[in-house]
Amino acid sequence: PPYVAEKDINLLSRDILKFEPGCALFGGVDGMHVIKKVIKRLDSCLRPGGILIMETGYDQQEKTNAICANNENLIIRHWLNDLAGMPRAVIIEKTAV
Repeated sequence: PPYVAEKDINLLSRDILKFEPGCALFGGVDGMHVIKKVIKRLDSCLRPGGILIMETGYDQQEKTNAICANNENLIIRHWLNDLAGMPRAVIIEKTAV
């Protein structure tokens, strides 16, 4: 999902801004707008034991963890790091209910 914070527009290369539409890049003020929506819908979209693997922004691990912690049916199984060692993708599982 789009996860770039609007304040981080200057961190993106010109090529990205030239060829990618803003709706594919920007996830609101903090970049979490769409991520929040996706996580909140997981309960109705995943079967127990189902997983979602989702890319996030370099600084969104803590916020993503907090959103999942507020849903007793979701558990974060693992974070995957990018080549710079930053947490970049999360594996979320819906637990059995």
